[in-house]
Amino acid sequence: EKALQRSEWYEASSYYEKALKLVREHGLVINVAAESQLYNNVGWAAYQLGEYDKALMRYETGARACDRALSEGLSECVTKVYENIYELVHKVLNRRAEAIAWMRQGASAAQRAASSRGLSGADAIDLGALARLRLGYLLVLHDELQEAEQVLFPLLQAYLIDFPPADWRRRSLAQEAAGYLAWSKSLRRH
Repeated sequence: EKALQRSEWYEASSYYEKALKLVREHGLVINVAAESQLYNNVGWAAYQLGEYDKALMRYETGARACDRALSEGLSECVTKVYENIYELVHKVLNRRAEAIAWMRQGASAAQRAASSRGLSGADAIDLGALARLRLGYLLVLHDELQEAEQVLFPLLQAYLIDFPPADWRRRSLAQEAAGYLAWSKSLRRH
């Protein structure tokens, strides 16, 4: 069964690479969100095959496309791309400082996009909520407690104080942020 799954990932990877090659060779213009998703998919296939350097390279390209997509008003990519980067760089490669840099980039790109669109409160936080949450967690782990609290508090404030969450996703993110904030505050006392 594992061999079958592996062969399916090789096949998927091959198709994604062919699609990228066609786009490049023929100068095809696709919207930046689709470009980001395509690179993310190639990265995910490489990740599944254990080709981590290739996966990270594709995720990096997907992140650059995602940052452009955010500035054009397309936001679906930010959670997918940066969550995959977090999974690979932090959880698999154990490179916390690099993961922090990536999450800072994702949260910052989302914040710039929200500002340029005139979004505020929970709507602005929504764009980069998961990158912000992962960044806060990593900062607590890295003992950068003041910055962690600065990153996490706006999420908590937007979702619980300013706009009480009506949906489970916001409630879940707010609860996780509250846990990390409490953790950070307890570490400060010791």
